[in-house]
Amino acid sequence: MDFNLGDILTNLDIFFSGSPLDIFLNLFRNGGWFFILIAFLVALYKSWIFLRQCRYDESVKRIVLSLTLPRVNTNKTLKSVENIFAQLAGAHTTFNLWETYVLGIFQLSFSFEIVSMNGRLHLFVRTPVRFKPLIESIFYAQYPDIEITEVNDYVNSVPNTYPDPNYDIWGTEFILVKDQSYPLRSYIEFEEQLSQELKDPMAGMLECLGKLGPDEQGWFQIIVKPIADTDWKEGSKKMIDKILKQEIKHSGLGASISNAASNAAYSGVEMFNQTLWGTEPAAAAKVQAGADQSRLNLMLNPTIRQELDAIQRKASKIGFHVKIRYIYIGKHQSFDKARGVYGVIGAIKQLNSVNLNSLKPDMKKTATRAYYFFVKLRVKWKKEKIMRGYKARSTVRGRNMFVLNTEELATLFHLPVDQVKSPYLQRTGAKKAEPPLTLPLAN
Repeated sequence: MDFNLGDILTNLDIFFSGSPLDIFLNLFRNGGWFFILIAFLVALYKSWIFLRQCRYDESVKRIVLSLTLPRVNTNKTLKSVENIFAQLAGAHTTFNLWETYVLGIFQLSFSFEIVSMNGRLHLFVRTPVRFKPLIESIFYAQYPDIEITEVNDYVNSVPNTYPDPNYDIWGTEFILVKDQSYPLRSYIEFEEQLSQELKDPMAGMLECLGKLGPDEQGWFQIIVKPIADTDWKEGSKKMIDKILKQEIKHSGLGASISNAASNAAYSGVEMFNQTLWGTEPAAAAKVQAGADQSRLNLMLNPTIRQELDAIQRKASKIGFHVKIRYIYIGKHQSFDKARGVYGVIGAIKQLNSVNLNSLKPDMKKTATRAYYFFVKLRVKWKKEKIMRGYKARSTVRGRNMFVLNTEELATLFHLPVDQVKSPYLQRTGAKKAEPPLTLPLAN
């Protein structure tokens, strides 16, 4: 069939020559109704899921637990906190179709918070009531002397709408610079090689927040949602494949190694996959793959090899969906970003790595600033949005969640190590103990 461009243009000119209503009706009659129907059904489906999830969320009762450290030394490492997060993964639940699409049930999250109020530092965990025994048990298992008490939610002490006659706020979310497969620097890299002494990566943040005055508050929030391993480790595997393919292509390694090694590299490197994903090749292929893998490791650029090892290490541990927020609040006469913001951002940057991953404040979308057009109105919207998101511990407001593993979470949120002697940190007045067995009991 021959097509005449002139005829086509003439027909298009006739089709679009009418009024907007005529054009719409013509499109609707000539198949446009199908796309409108699809768009309507998609919107209806999303609205249904949203309403069901909102109803379920309102039915979940939540509490805030305060973690108070003992005055005596605990002699605990951050491995203890990593164990806490690993045990928290036990809260992950799978749901059937009825629960997901009819009842609107979804995976619940936890919020770990470092808060400065009235010159004192507090550690809080906000949790659904049903998981209170889990939170208590995993903390007591690692820190028997810790004190866990239920308290009123501190977020209700500040307003929701801005500008406010008394308070001003600055807030942002933190996002990853690279793909979530790349890890952040962890507490292991803050240990002295010779003395094995840990330089607490959270010490700088505690000092910054502890120096805020009585009219200032600093809220640092890490929302943690348990997930299944399959939700993110497949992405790590694909990232390893991608890096190896690019390295072989650009460096010409494919011509320097055997076909078997090249094929293994292009499929993700068989030996990497054995270690990380639990796959086992046949015995003969395993021997060949091992020899080819050794040759490939020697030929790889050291920086590339470091990236592969780091991605593999991150994926070898339990992961969580995470959202990180920080809000600085102060009365107008005391509000000072240099004191309440920059020190916290600097402390977070300690976890950044040039070759691997970094955390940065999301200055484009969630930070409470704007330029050029409707500045005051946009800043107002941003302040109110991040405050609502923080107070609700929302996982959907703002940027999408990303994956951190237990090691990275333990670096960001942990009970300060013994070397940190911050006078601003709330601690117990005395050590609690069980009553002696010989204590007489009343009849």
